[in-house]
Amino acid sequence: MKVVFDIDTLSFIMGMFSTIVFPFLIWLFNKFVKIIKIKRFKKLLYREYVLKIKGIKHEELKKYSSDSIRRLNYLIEKELTYFNNDVQFEYIRAVEYTNMLFFSITEKSKSTEFRDVLKVPIEVIEDEKREKD
Repeated sequence: MKVVFDIDTLSFIMGMFSTIVFPFLIWLFNKFVKIIKIKRFKKLLYREYVLKIKGIKHEELKKYSSDSIRRLNYLIEKELTYFNNDVQFEYIRAVEYTNMLFFSITEKSKSTEFRDVLKVPIEVIEDEKREKD
């Protein structure tokens, strides 16, 4: 049995197909672009703020984290709130997460002061020298 479509049926099927499939493909492409934008912004935050923690000494870490909190708050209040894009919420969320990370670092550094146990006070060294002499 051979199925033959006339031109009206074929144009109806093509119209339905293009009405459903093309908007879905456009939506899928936009979703993919949105995910890529969010990932790139998160990588930017990680590279510009979090990776710089690695080489910092404990004394400088408190200053760096409080400075980063100030800069991230400025980013949210002055720049991202006026950013008119579909990924604005995710950007603000990523900045808030990074800000929370630095806030917890600041709080942890306030509660635990680092003391170098290998450092020996100069008085102990002088006393040892006197005992040897």
